[in-house]
Amino acid sequence: MSAYVRGLSVLGLAWVATSAWAAAEPAQPRGVTVAGEAEVRTKPDRIVITLGVESRAKELAAARRDNESRSHQVLEALRAAGVPPASIRTDYLAVNPIYDWKDETRLSSYAVYKRFVVTLGDPGNLEATLWSAVDRGAAAVLGVEFRTSELKRFRDQARALAMQAARDKAQKLAAELGAHVGKVQNITEESWGGYWDWWSSYMWSGGHQMSQMVAYAQSPRASQDTEGTPLGEIPVTARVQVTFAIE
Repeated sequence: MSAYVRGLSVLGLAWVATSAWAAAEPAQPRGVTVAGEAEVRTKPDRIVITLGVESRAKELAAARRDNESRSHQVLEALRAAGVPPASIRTDYLAVNPIYDWKDETRLSSYAVYKRFVVTLGDPGNLEATLWSAVDRGAAAVLGVEFRTSELKRFRDQARALAMQAARDKAQKLAAELGAHVGKVQNITEESWGGYWDWWSSYMWSGGHQMSQMVAYAQSPRASQDTEGTPLGEIPVTARVQVTFAIE
């Protein structure tokens, strides 16, 4: 057999094998991928406040004593406002030497910082608690977070609404082509929200800045639940991406 004939035979066998493999490969199911999003809003029933206490003195011992005294007064004010001890915690403590800005080798003073995180179970006590703590020694209100204690329930509601929105969209798209939506082939999901926060850009002395959290761009809706401090509503959002089979 000539080389030309043998070459044709090899090509023919390769074509037959490729055709057989293609015929055996199952057809990919037709599908449509859509996104659904939903938002549920609720009133906050829990508020988390972050308070800072700062003291400065030429001697470290004096700065420490002043900070302890101020911190004690702040804690007493919080307890007098009805905040239980279990709802108050210290989450930051620092001591920094302060040097003369004209002569960085000369120590001018010391700064002592302490930060308290306070959880209020009654949002109506927000303003009274804040001002009481500030009047008794808190140097700054560093952050306020509006939260809900039923975050899971509202996320479940938002997720269910997002799934329904995705199905409605898929059905409308399929109907435009004279098709029907079948079984679900794939789902991805993400949820966020359930609180709204505000953090101060207050700069601690000595070059230390309190850690900050990114605030949601959408603030709570205004309402008149408490005098002087509208609590509004906080959003809980869910987004899903679903692939449906097309029949």
